Amino acid sequence: MKFLKLASAVTAFALSTSANAVLVTENFTSTVLTGDFAGAEAVGSFTYDDSLLSGSGFESLDAFQGLKVEVTLFGQTFFESNDIDYSNGLPSLEFNNGSATLLDFVVSEQYEWADANGVGYWATDVTDITRLGVLNFGEFSLNAVAGGGYDGNFIVNAVPVPAAAWLFGSGIIALVGAGRRQHRNS
Repeated sequence: MKFLKLASAVTAFALSTSANAVLVTENFTSTVLTGDFAGAEAVGSFTYDDSLLSGSGFESLDAFQGLKVEVTLFGQTFFESNDIDYSNGLPSLEFNNGSATLLDFVVSEQYEWADANGVGYWATDVTDITRLGVLNFGEFSLNAVAGGGYDGNFIVNAVPVPAAAWLFGSGIIALVGAGRRQHRNS
């Protein structure tokens, strides 16, 4: 009998707490504005529990609070578990007065890199990106669109071509030119 009472109490508590959750799913389209991949588009969605927000001021939710993310870019789909810092609770979704403003979701193939401003990053979780030339991407700005959903922009960092490759290439061209000139003279 005690077991039935305990089971009933646990079931009632579980139902009451899950009844308060209000899952919201929003879709977004985001565009790369600059760089080698300017114009590329990512489409995705994020799902969060709206009951965790007050709807006023600056707030954020992260993966530890149940944030789910799905982003498709260059034909490859990525999820919240692909974030560079998933094991530490990222990605996160920032809000201002109840409206999403930033999806802090970054995916990278490398454990360590620096952005264009020289700011260094260290990833605890890395993901294979199948598109050649893409090193990492992320930081989705979000702007609410009339009728629902969001649009915005994000950054894609290309794999840098080392200066040594340019130097090597110009050296090969010079050798080919010298070889042709010597062949003509003989």
